[in-house]
Amino acid sequence: MTIDLLVKIYNQWGNQNKIHPLHSADEELWNPNLNGTQKDWLKRFIKVWHQVQDSDHQRYIKKSMKECIKTALEEVNAH
Repeated sequence: MTIDLLVKIYNQWGNQNKIHPLHSADEELWNPNLNGTQKDWLKRFIKVWHQVQDSDHQRYIKKSMKECIKTALEEVNAH
């Protein structure tokens, strides 16, 4: 699951529910025109969004750490 895929899913959901303009999911929770089912969907979507965002952030940190370690080892081996 990626953020790009979630954006597509969210936009499709907005189109299917005739929500225009579609704001962020957090903002849409305050939309007085939404029913309980739509708000429940948004709450689940927000949880998934945060999980994917956290996962992406962790992958970025791991990649950055690997690059730092590789660079440090290369510098040690060069001396």
